[in-house]
Amino acid sequence: MNQSRHRIAILALLLITAGWGLTFPLIKDAIQSIKPFYFISIRFAFAWMVLMLGSRFISLLSPKKPAMNAQEWGAGCLLGLFLFGTYSLQTLGMQYTSSSSAGFLTGLSVVLVPVILKFTGVRVGIYSIIGIIFSTVGVGLLSIREGFSLNRGDLLVIGCAAMVALHIVFVGRFSRIYDPVRLTQVQIFVCLILSFGSALVFEGSEFKPSLISSQAWGAMIFCGVVATAVAYLVQNFAQAVVSPVKTAL
Repeated sequence: MNQSRHRIAILALLLITAGWGLTFPLIKDAIQSIKPFYFISIRFAFAWMVLMLGSRFISLLSPKKPAMNAQEWGAGCLLGLFLFGTYSLQTLGMQYTSSSSAGFLTGLSVVLVPVILKFTGVRVGIYSIIGIIFSTVGVGLLSIREGFSLNRGDLLVIGCAAMVALHIVFVGRFSRIYDPVRLTQVQIFVCLILSFGSALVFEGSEFKPSLISSQAWGAMIFCGVVATAVAYLVQNFAQAVVSPVKTAL
């Protein structure tokens, strides 16, 4: 039974990775007509609405759960901070770099996850290390076709990769302790609040709905519903049985 759950979790992670891969060109095109923090805000607003509607429906069919405690809120807030760092750095970086370079550099989180685990005293097996090396080389060969040199966009996306790695490591810890649905809800809510606040501070007068293209709206809906609400809900459930290193791979 546990082996079956593990296989299903791996398959689910592969499917959401494919969804995340589709978002790179979508985001690259979308931020031509909407500022980055407003893009993230609307994306996470769609995600939040989907999660709340889904949660409301589920609550009608299942027994009421006890109220969230301070530790559960704290765990969700920490994950939300990592999530905000991920998407703010990635979306800002994609203003200055290509979607293929952004995809490759975000994939460097595969390397960073075992480094973080090592610092926290978690042993990483030799087969995982071999897998990390091959996956990094493979992503690089697929992503970089016309040479590669670092610019400020690339540096921002490298920061994004660090946030992704931290998020994976801590989801691996918290999803075994706390309810995955509520963890997802809290982190999405925190990211929504932080991105909307950043949009008001840094882009307050630059939000012009009439100039937002239909492609950008489509990208925000897809990124919000599929690549955020569904994807992170699946990740939180999957990492209850899959290690952080395998998740990164």
